[in-house]
Amino acid sequence: MRFAREALERLRSYPWPGNVRELDNEIERAVALAYSDTITLADLSDPLQQQNALAAAGARSLLKDSEKQLIEQALHDSKGNKTLTAQRLGMSREGLRKKLKRLGME
Repeated sequence: MRFAREALERLRSYPWPGNVRELDNEIERAVALAYSDTITLADLSDPLQQQNALAAAGARSLLKDSEKQLIEQALHDSKGNKTLTAQRLGMSREGLRKKLKRLGME
C-alpha cells in the first residue's frame, strides 16, 4: 500500500486531537476500505476530507474582511470620493463599484 500525495498531505496537516491512536485508526480504516493499492483522499474519513474545505472557507472570510477594511479606510481617506479611492487602490471606478456591491458595502 502507498498513499497518494494529497492524502499524505492531509494526514500530515490534520491536528490529530486523539493523538497517535487516532492516526493509527485512520490508517487502518483507509487500508481496509481502499479499492486499490493507493490510498487516496476519498479513502480517508469525513473529518479529514472536510478539513481543507473548512480552512478555505475561513481563509475566504478573512480575505473578505481584510478587503472590506482596506476599502473602508481608502474611502475614509478619500472623504468618500470613489474615483479617488479607486485610483488609490489601483482599480477602475467601475471595478470598485462592483467590489463594493459584492462585499455588500453599497
